[in-house]
Amino acid sequence: MDSVLAPAVLPLAPSRPAALPDTLEGAALICLALGESIGGWLSRTWTVWWFSPIFLAGGCLLAIRYVAWPGPGLVARAWHHARAMLARPGVRRSWQIAIGSRLAVLAIGALAVSTIGLTRRPEQVRVSRNVLIDLPARHDAGWYLALARQGYSGVERRRRGPQQGIAFFPAYPAAMHVAGDLVTVPAKVLRDPMLFGGGDARVLWGGVLLSIGCFGLALVRVHRLAMLETASQGIANWTVILLASYPFALFFGAAYSESLFLLALVSTVLAWRQRDPWRGALWGTLAGLSRSNGWTLSVALLLDLALRPRDGRSRQVQLAAALCPLLGAAAFSAFVYGMTGHPLQWVAAQQEWHRALDPWAFVTRRWGAIGDLGLAGYVTSQPVDAITLVVTVIALAAAGVAVRRREWLYAALIAGYLAPALAIDLPATGRLSAVLFPVFLWLARSTPPRPRAALAGLFALTQAYLAVQFFLWKPPY
Repeated sequence: MDSVLAPAVLPLAPSRPAALPDTLEGAALICLALGESIGGWLSRTWTVWWFSPIFLAGGCLLAIRYVAWPGPGLVARAWHHARAMLARPGVRRSWQIAIGSRLAVLAIGALAVSTIGLTRRPEQVRVSRNVLIDLPARHDAGWYLALARQGYSGVERRRRGPQQGIAFFPAYPAAMHVAGDLVTVPAKVLRDPMLFGGGDARVLWGGVLLSIGCFGLALVRVHRLAMLETASQGIANWTVILLASYPFALFFGAAYSESLFLLALVSTVLAWRQRDPWRGALWGTLAGLSRSNGWTLSVALLLDLALRPRDGRSRQVQLAAALCPLLGAAAFSAFVYGMTGHPLQWVAAQQEWHRALDPWAFVTRRWGAIGDLGLAGYVTSQPVDAITLVVTVIALAAAGVAVRRREWLYAALIAGYLAPALAIDLPATGRLSAVLFPVFLWLARSTPPRPRAALAGLFALTQAYLAVQFFLWKPPY
């Protein structure tokens, strides 16, 4: 008898988590994350206790999963994995820099509007009379807010003047919509529609949280890529520090698309360097859907593919991955065609903000200003423009060094991304340069330690100045 029963009392070997509990929990999390976004759109007139049926279905599925299978699930394993990742020095430091630097910029903005005050104009977006709640409502954040809440068709129906919402690509406002709905969940639970300042304020602050989260993830990947390129923990750390302290890095904590695009950009390049074309294809498509010049990433990848020695891997798969940023822009162009009848109307819409095509204007306009005002007069009368000029020269110098080193991907990435902005002398060229992580990798590995620390300090002080300007509704935009 003992010999028969013995196998039944032996400890069982560890087994993989059951598929059904994980499937239920995954479905529940998707419903909870998107139920108030997609679900709210599908069931606008049918809610239960202010919540969409899809969101409530997610809650029910989650309850069923843990009642029927009370053991640890996807969330617990994801939390354990996140803690293990944060234990790594590079990951932890990157997140500390991301969160600390963005909170510092927001604190500077709050101090500026509380002490200096604002001069309001009717066209400025405003979501609250409380200056702190209203803090993210600056410049283009109003367009992202309108797109997140109303969509492109809603914005076009309500717009006044020649500027069009299709000048802004869809990935960030879509993600901002989801983030704002998640921030709204406490307001629905407490039955307080004005919690956190109301719907518009919640969506804007959802965008801020989204930007900070994407920035943290992006810095982790920048650090990983710098380690891959240099095998130096010190250089990787300084690459992250220089990027976070960069003057125009202030937009990584604003309701702008810079953080999401940086994450997509560095993730695409990291996957490309690690020879993972399928993952690179997904991130590349997101990059193409995030920014109007995101398609230039395809140019950089194709050039790298053409000039890099053959390595035995399928060139067709790599070619398909390289075309994905262009595919993302093409998908948005098809959507714009359905709205306007012109697939590149988003290109024409850019002209309502910026100057006409003039490839030499970036140089000639500044040369003329310096000739008329003198260097000191130019810097004091147009400080933001002067900062833009300096950082653009630094970025182009980094591209030149990359060419000399035959780092074709980085050279083409920098030059190709900036080329459209330089061709029309875009006022936001400095802001665009903030996502060009190869520039900071070059600065980190080519600058001696003491000058590198001084450069980071100068960057940080300049970012603080630009943050004050930005939150007071002045350039940079």
